Amino acid sequence: MHACPCAKHVPVKRVAIYLSVVAITGLKSNTIKTARSECWMEGRVYKHVSADGVPFDNSQCFYDWKLVEKWIDSLPAAIPRRKSA
Repeated sequence: MHACPCAKHVPVKRVAIYLSVVAITGLKSNTIKTARSECWMEGRVYKHVSADGVPFDNSQCFYDWKLVEKWIDSLPAAIPRRKSA
């Protein structure tokens, strides 16, 4: 599992801000943004929310951190790369 030890102490299903997802999963914030736009299904892995029910692109997102962990586990192993001098 890729999560930090604090992940087992998170009692909620969804977390609201990048910092929580970063702390729980170890992902970088740009990785989260890219995955949200290219890989994750809105409404399942994350949800845009707003008080009036019509969220904008900059509205707050809630993330199902357990599904984020499953996504991480499903990724293929890293390919070894040559180091440049």
